[in-house]
Amino acid sequence: MLRRDKSKEYNKWFKFIVLYLGAVVLSMSQLKIVPISSEISMDLGISATQTSLLMSVFTFSALFLAIPAGGLISKFGAKRVSVFVMFCLFLGNFIGIFANSYAVLLISRIIEGVSFSMINIVGIIFINDWFKDGGQGTAIGIFGTFSAFASMVAMNIYRPIYESLGLKSVWVITAILAGIITFLYKLFFQDVKDDSDKEGDATLKEASSDKNIWILSFAIGCMSLVLFTFLAIYPNIFKDIYFLNTDKANYYSSLFGLFGIPFGLLAGIIIDKTGKPGTLAFMSNIVTVLATFFVTRITKNLLLAQVFLLSAALSMNSTSINITLQRTVKRPALLGYSLSILYLFYYIGTFIGPPITTQIMEVKGWNLSMSTLAIASLAGTVALLYYVLKYEIKKIKTK
Repeated sequence: MLRRDKSKEYNKWFKFIVLYLGAVVLSMSQLKIVPISSEISMDLGISATQTSLLMSVFTFSALFLAIPAGGLISKFGAKRVSVFVMFCLFLGNFIGIFANSYAVLLISRIIEGVSFSMINIVGIIFINDWFKDGGQGTAIGIFGTFSAFASMVAMNIYRPIYESLGLKSVWVITAILAGIITFLYKLFFQDVKDDSDKEGDATLKEASSDKNIWILSFAIGCMSLVLFTFLAIYPNIFKDIYFLNTDKANYYSSLFGLFGIPFGLLAGIIIDKTGKPGTLAFMSNIVTVLATFFVTRITKNLLLAQVFLLSAALSMNSTSINITLQRTVKRPALLGYSLSILYLFYYIGTFIGPPITTQIMEVKGWNLSMSTLAIASLAGTVALLYYVLKYEIKKIKTK
């Protein structure tokens, strides 16, 4: 019996690693534009705003697929959906190899983005099934670091690949990785057992009637706006304001990913111990506001400290909000639809953040651009404070 339990434990962690690697490859595909953005601008003859749109348009599909995602997963199963979205990632990169115009490249990025619309929701549904006997917080904490880990990898490998093999090679290598992940998902994943029949059918209407879902969704939208804006423009901040060369700017940007990795895991562990995910989300959001506001107002010797604080805060915030939502849903059958609402706001923030921030920077300068971003983060902080005071503290008192 003990041997069987150990085998089951190893099996779920193996599948988790495969899931995590797929999410990392997906996020690498999203971020591959960033370290070679100047070269893409020159090759295609486009502006900085148009280049940032290549980054944010990756989430365009997600704006339309986020809400139907829960229903699609219920209808076709988490395995089929996960395999399909990874195939879309492969297909988008394959088209990108042959894209010789800005319009075709935009279309290829939209196709890639279909994967982004589903991976978070599918991932959490898989994790809830694999870790239903315990350890969900830790697993979700680790899973939430995939963007940070991908950022670290992307900022260090894509520019050398470009310099050695040319622009198209970036898309070729990413397509190969996406193809491998598609095969692994098909080979190792099984569908999640659906318990909705025991509880009654879940509906989007029922999930959306919970005010907590909307509060948390707004907060994660503000978080993703800040996170993906910095993922897209950090190298430009380092070059334009602190006069770092391209290689060093990309290296500092990779640290933004590296620093966040342990803090996603730490957030999961803290929440498993304290049972207060909303409070942790609120506290980490305060740090995010301050780190965002001061990014253009500090001396060069404090730059790494700013990157560290912002990375740690965003990683903990993302993990905390995800776990808060799962502990907020009224019954497990509603999780898919509740996550659909949450990630709709997440994708909206991801989509609008980089181009709007870049546009403000081009017209009014970096200080106003970062102040606007800090205000957006502050709005998320207020929403989380409301949740903590209205629901989390009240819930603790009633126990």
